[in-house]
Amino acid sequence: YSEQLTMCMAIQSFQLKEYKQALDHLNTMKQLKKDKAGWNFYSRFMIVLCYAMSKNTDISLNEFENFKRYLHSKKITERQKN
Repeated sequence: YSEQLTMCMAIQSFQLKEYKQALDHLNTMKQLKKDKAGWNFYSRFMIVLCYAMSKNTDISLNEFENFKRYLHSKKITERQKN
């Protein structure tokens, strides 16, 4: 469960507007990105938000495009859409 805790720490860092710290947490989660339960979806979404909120426009747009490609390649559940 250590990676789930890392995700929680990333969310907490994001809420505290510590976007670089949140990204550091998100980038260490290798096993959860393979998970089918939505962790990969939410970690990718958080990465886009972190770059957008930290005013990293170029990287934010690139990550958003990657996220869009990910969405088009996966079957997204109703829970993830809402």
